[in-house]
Amino acid sequence: MRLLLHTPIARLAATVAMAITSLPAPALTVVAGNAKLTVPDDQRWEVHELADPDIQIDSGASTTPSMSRVLRLSEGAQTLAVVHVSGSIGGNIGETVWHFKCPVDQQETGSYVRDRAHKYNIDCLTVDGPVDLDRSIQQFDARLARLLGTQGAMPGGAGYFIWSIYASGTARVKVLAVVRGNFAGAPTAQTTGEDTQGIPAEVLEWGRQLNDQVRSSVLSISGRFTLPRMEFRR
Repeated sequence: MRLLLHTPIARLAATVAMAITSLPAPALTVVAGNAKLTVPDDQRWEVHELADPDIQIDSGASTTPSMSRVLRLSEGAQTLAVVHVSGSIGGNIGETVWHFKCPVDQQETGSYVRDRAHKYNIDCLTVDGPVDLDRSIQQFDARLARLLGTQGAMPGGAGYFIWSIYASGTARVKVLAVVRGNFAGAPTAQTTGEDTQGIPAEVLEWGRQLNDQVRSSVLSISGRFTLPRMEFRR
């Protein structure tokens, strides 16, 4: 029997079909160990796997396994941003001695460092820039440089390195965001009066928002956190 379009059932079916097709694409969630990172659903991110070495804790006396994922945001062939997220597998929040210094780029540029760590945790935000992005990637992580190089995805040019790391007990999440120089940062940036080392307020504010999200991932049971939205000036 044919289902005529003017019947109530047919109209209902058509309405449901239209509603389904108009729904936004589901948000992309990337799992890296305990960390579960969600990125904006209207931006197209590529996701790549990257082998991660074990994390050394208690002054190297023991290790905990880790997992990495690399996300790339592009416009045409141009890489706009690379996000490397690394999360411990398992682990627990407790008293673990960390000996760690916030990473700082050695190029002669501005380096903003906010280190709020103490003996039993890491709480680090570092923003470097503008730096030579390809050189900095090669300097800090040869594995990431090889991955991007084989994909023809090195960003090139100048931009910013934004690190956020939080650890408590044997649970740790580390995020490195590499962004080109036209990165718009956070639109709600506020002047704090602190020494920003020449880093634009919008970029620093985006870094602080990322740092808050990374901290919440480690301290939550779910491990979920959200990547603050990235926009780039034309």
